[in-house]
Amino acid sequence: MKFSLPLLCVGIVFAANHHGLTLDQISTMIIGNMDKNADGNITVEEIDTEFVTNYDHDGDGCVTMHEFTHQWNLDYHDDHHASEGMFHHLDITTDGCLKKDDLGMHHMAMDTDNDNTVTGAEFTAWLHHVHPDRFGHGGR
Repeated sequence: MKFSLPLLCVGIVFAANHHGLTLDQISTMIIGNMDKNADGNITVEEIDTEFVTNYDHDGDGCVTMHEFTHQWNLDYHDDHHASEGMFHHLDITTDGCLKKDDLGMHHMAMDTDNDNTVTGAEFTAWLHHVHPDRFGHGGR
């Protein structure tokens, strides 16, 4: 019994992000999922497809926090707290429903050189700025 409790505690700590991914690794995975035409630029449509179309499990045009955190954790192995933080950051209208309108504003924030395209480097810099674990440790 004395051995079980410490083992359980260690298991809980490492389960937060059992893959141990860094933010740069998570960013690379997200970019790979978004940039379907592999041109190195991320469009508003590609962001919408990744975070609204692919995350809207019931097809009602609204990604709930439950849908988002489930899919984000599945795809990027982040912890629940970080997934919820990302949802709240992306949900600009704070209505609990992530929609295409929310993501258009983020595309503008990502596009730091105002050329109407978002590069992988711009997306990674944005993710480092907005992710709940800004220090690059993923969900750890």
